[in-house]
Amino acid sequence: MGIEFSVSPKDFVPNTSILLNATVLDLRYNNTRYTPSCNVDFFEVNPNGGETKLGTNDTSNGVALWRLDYPSGTVARAYKAIIVSAEGTPQNIASSPVQLTVGTATRLLLNATRDFNSTRHVFNAKLLSGSSGVSSKTIKLKLNQTEYGNTTDADGLAQFVLWLSPQAENNQNSFQHGCELCRLS
Repeated sequence: MGIEFSVSPKDFVPNTSILLNATVLDLRYNNTRYTPSCNVDFFEVNPNGGETKLGTNDTSNGVALWRLDYPSGTVARAYKAIIVSAEGTPQNIASSPVQLTVGTATRLLLNATRDFNSTRHVFNAKLLSGSSGVSSKTIKLKLNQTEYGNTTDADGLAQFVLWLSPQAENNQNSFQHGCELCRLS
């Protein structure tokens, strides 16, 4: 027997409800789900090496689930599952821990300027985490149905130089970045 352990959603922010998923596999039959019911314990693995039991759940069609609210803060968390009772298992079987990491919230600053008597516009973006720039992230600028992309440098800066002609009707424009606050590693 074995355990395939996962967490969903894969990207989330602190104080989000997450689902721990322990799929019990029967390794004798090409990793198919082990369908007799068994008990699975879910644990949080503590940084000091200890662990805290979150609870126990029975499998249904080979899957045991445990829902919890991921706590706030920037401390990384790890979770694991252990099969504690199953027909024909001589010992407990544990999954490898799944490590979750937390990043701090990001913010995006935008400054737009236009050269005097010109169609040249300069958009400067700065992506920050706290007071530090976030490097190597893609910034997307969408103007009148056209999307432009640029990557932040070591200081969190991305610049767009665009020649924009006046238009009779300007559409809604957006400026965004694709930084995740939490990511499964």
